[in-house]
Parts: sequence; structure tokens; C-alpha cells
Amino acid sequence: MKGLANWVVLLTLGLSSGCSNEGLVEGDWVGSVIHLTGRSMDVVYKVRYSEDSLAITMTVNEYGDFPFENLRATPDSLIFDWTPSFTLECAMAKLEGSVYQGACRDPWGGFGGIIMAPPGSDLDAIELHPETIERIAGWEEEDEEDNALIIPEISPFAGRTLMVDSAYVHLMETGVGEPTIVLEAGLGDNHASWDSLQDMLSATTRTVSWDRPGMGYSDPGDWERTPSMVVTHLRQVLREGGIMPPYVLVGHAEGTFTVRQFAAMFPDEVVGMVLVDPRHEDEAEAWQKESAASWEEYWSNRHAFFRILPEAHRKEFAAYAGIINAGALPGIPLISAVPTVVLTAGRASDNPAWIGESNDGRKIRTRLDQQLIGRRSTHIVAEDIGSYIHQEDPELVMRAILDLLAVVRSAQ
Repeated sequence: MKGLANWVVLLTLGLSSGCSNEGLVEGDWVGSVIHLTGRSMDVVYKVRYSEDSLAITMTVNEYGDFPFENLRATPDSLIFDWTPSFTLECAMAKLEGSVYQGACRDPWGGFGGIIMAPPGSDLDAIELHPETIERIAGWEEEDEEDNALIIPEISPFAGRTLMVDSAYVHLMETGVGEPTIVLEAGLGDNHASWDSLQDMLSATTRTVSWDRPGMGYSDPGDWERTPSMVVTHLRQVLREGGIMPPYVLVGHAEGTFTVRQFAAMFPDEVVGMVLVDPRHEDEAEAWQKESAASWEEYWSNRHAFFRILPEAHRKEFAAYAGIINAGALPGIPLISAVPTVVLTAGRASDNPAWIGESNDGRKIRTRLDQQLIGRRSTHIVAEDIGSYIHQEDPELVMRAILDLLAVVRSAQ
């Protein structure tokens, strides 16, 4: 959920009395919230004083007003938390012209950017400060040795744009050879989720990633996002791009539903699958058995968060939630007939927000993943890695894919 959880759309913030508020004149400040893809939404910050206290409320068109919480103000910065459905930690620095810029970090480590400018400012004339850009890109400040990316900023436009069902779809194709590796990102993510891994795989065989409608550089399109419809659309995109089977399908998180659906719908075209920290149609039952209260709170928060996102993200989540709520992916076997590698993220959170982030929760996730393991499957548990295994340790995922390719090619 990292890619969509990074939309810094609704901010809630409140200032306690006694905070320094130098430079924060009363009035309607203007600003933007910026997603890691570079998309932005204009907002208004209502800065108001009452006796010795300062209140700031962000107004987002179509979504309403959101008061700020826990803000610590200095003459040069604003530091605060906000909770659209879970807590985000935010920080903004005051730059030239009393313009504040910064970023919010979500519980999964993703970043989104924020700009807050004095009343009457021309937003179009305000450029993102380099440090803000780095935060949006997800640079880990404490890791200066390798500046490991948590979530990459969407790459500068490259690849191809195809017209499919009267909408433009973005496709990234690198490398040559067969079978073609097709990368399917998780809920709300785009092709940039795979940048590092795709670069590495391109030396071995043709590798393809794409932006589903409404993600990355693709038009939203006017259709639902069920796995079967995503499969149909993806298959059209591949054919329109002249990328014919056989395919090795690689999916992350919620994208593994699409990968499994593709293999079931077109078994003659798929020769292998890699499931990176997959989701499971029956996982709600497992979480409820462990802690019903924790699961219900988490699931309610997920629904609340997606209600504030753009329509394409809401449609994706609605399709995903339908599978989880029903506890079924009709017609799709748990164990595929093709050789499969399942990679499980084993790292628990030091401060778990719900049962799924705890040590017990990771054990449950491992047991769920074992249900996907058959005679032609391999299971790898990445003990100290989070859900974005392909970003934290792309070499691990690459080795798994290359081992699978060796098996596939030996059988051809």
C-alpha cells in the first residue's frame, strides 16, 4: 500500500498555545500537496488566531476542512502530525518569502510533499526546493552511505504511449529475449515501483512494466478494476505493443491477484509467476481470528483513507476490498499450475499499528503464503525486509526471477 498511501491530500493540524508563530500572518494561505508521482492538488490553509493560540485548517476542494494537530512551531519550521485515517509525521521549513515547504511521511515509509505560501502568493511561480524533492522521492536521510530509496519518484517520461479502449496507456519496455517478464505493481502504484529491478533484469530478457489506468502516466479510463478486467486490459496493452507470449508474471502485494488471474485465464501464455509479498483472498478471516478488533480498526482506516484519493485509486481499492470482504477470488486456484516463486516479507514493525505489522502478524502472513506453495513452487522468506522487497533488496527478487527463468527455459 505504499504507493497510494503517499497521497498527502488531507492534512489535520492544530497548534497549542505558546508556540512561536513568527511569520504566520492571519489569513488564507495557499498551497499544494504533492504525490510522489508529481501530481498535485491545490489547497487553502486557514490561519486563524484566538487569544494566545493559533489554529490552522486545511481546506481541500470536494473533501472539506481538516484542522491540524500537534504542531510545533519555530521561527523557521512547522512540525506536526495529521491523521486522515492513520498518523502521518510532517515537517515544513520556512524558505525565502515565508514560503513553507516540506514533506509528510506515512507509516509505511513513503513521502508526499507540501507547500504553504502566504496569502496572495502565485503558486505557479513557486518551485520545489531540492530538499523537498528528495523527501518526495523517499530518500532516507539517516542512510547517507547509499541513500537507499524507500519509494522512488516517478521517473522522467520514457517508454511508449499506446491507445487502448480510447485511453492512453503508458508502457515501459526494456531488454530483449524470451520469455518476457511482465511486472504488475501493487494497489495505487505505478511502473516506477519497479525501476531498479527492471533495470537489472533488462540485461537478461525483455522486461515490461506499465501504468494501470489512472496511475503514473496513463489516462484514468472509464472501467472497473477487478482482476479479470485488469488482466483483459493488460493483455490488450501487451498485444497493442507487439509483446507476445510467453510471459513470466511478477506481481507485488495486491497486484498478485491480477497475476494469478492472468495465469488462470490464459494458461497457455504464462510459463511462470513470482509473487512478491502477495495478498490473499481469505486473509480477513486469519486476521479476525488473531485480533478482530485490530483488523476491524485497520480495515476501517483503509476505507477512510481511500475515500479521499482520486477516483482511479478508489476504484482499485473497491475491487481489492470486494475480494477481501468476500474471502474469495472466484475460479482462481490458490496453487498455480505453472512454476511459482513466493517471496514473503518477514520484518515486523517496532511499533505495530495493527496485528498485521506485529511479529505474530508476520507469522500469519507466512502461513498464508504457504497456502500458495505447490509441487512446482519455491517459498522465500525475507526475514528483515518489508513489503517492498523489490525495492529494499532488488537483487534478492532478481535472483528468484533468474532461477525461475532457468527452470522455465530448461523445460522449453
